[in-house]
Amino acid sequence: MTSRSRKQADVFRSVKGHVRAITGLRRFETGAVQPLQQVVYDGDTIQVNLQGSGSLRFLGIDTAELRLNNRLLDHPQMVARFADPSILDIPGIELGLRTYLSTRIGPDTGPNQLRHARNGQQALEAMVRTDMAALGATPDSFSVYLEFSYEVFDSHGRCLVFVNRYQAGTATSSPRPLSYNERMLQTGMSLPFFIWPNTAPFRDAKTVIDAVPQPGELGKLATRGKLAAARQMVKTARAAATAGDGTVFDPADPQTLEGFELRFLHRGVLPNRGVIDLSRRTDTILRPQNYHLIPLPEDRLFVPAEFVPAFVARGWKLEGW
Repeated sequence: MTSRSRKQADVFRSVKGHVRAITGLRRFETGAVQPLQQVVYDGDTIQVNLQGSGSLRFLGIDTAELRLNNRLLDHPQMVARFADPSILDIPGIELGLRTYLSTRIGPDTGPNQLRHARNGQQALEAMVRTDMAALGATPDSFSVYLEFSYEVFDSHGRCLVFVNRYQAGTATSSPRPLSYNERMLQTGMSLPFFIWPNTAPFRDAKTVIDAVPQPGELGKLATRGKLAAARQMVKTARAAATAGDGTVFDPADPQTLEGFELRFLHRGVLPNRGVIDLSRRTDTILRPQNYHLIPLPEDRLFVPAEFVPAFVARGWKLEGW
């Protein structure tokens, strides 16, 4: 009888919604543990070595889901779930959101989600393979560079990051490409999902509260820097889509539900982030259930409920909250 292979334990894990971790003491490059007097830096700092695996959740994008509750989205139970109009019977759902979603669910919702999830998975794998070849790297030697924003972890213990290949200055003459987050948008393999303040760095500020824009200012900020570039990537990918290209904008098979929509429908919990229209100079935050009134996903900036009071204090108006 052959023994089953076991994957390495995760460094970070979620315990009742709180991120926890297990680490070892810091080591030399040889693998030997450093002397304890070096590991204990001072009275409130200890140096560690992260031992195990982890997951990275890409910021700014939202791809289709492969599975829910460990079932692929073409599983008969998943197909039936998203074909049944009763999935919209969420307590408190408003008529506008219900009507909007009713046109986007049906017998093909689950299979459509799975097709696009696999397309996104294959596209990202191809990008990683291309980067390995460009650097002359193997899976053992390949590393990724992580850029964090305001939040470091999500509720599942995944790091929230912008990700790119890591290359030392002398490793290759190839210029550093766009991040994987941006490349997924550029190739039309993902929809955008901009959540404030994790769209940083698009505004420099000493604190997250200082970063709250003035009413009407976001429309201007959204035309500059990386946020503007990301929005333009989406528009370009949409315009370039052709039948059968497998992108989320494929006119013959577009992605019918956005990933976050699929997730909140499956959980039976309504969206709770306010949303601002980046396409105009507005001073209003729309109610969470009215996100669909901003038709293009690249024009939506979601604001978590905990930050809404800071926006109000700055002078933003709430749409009927």
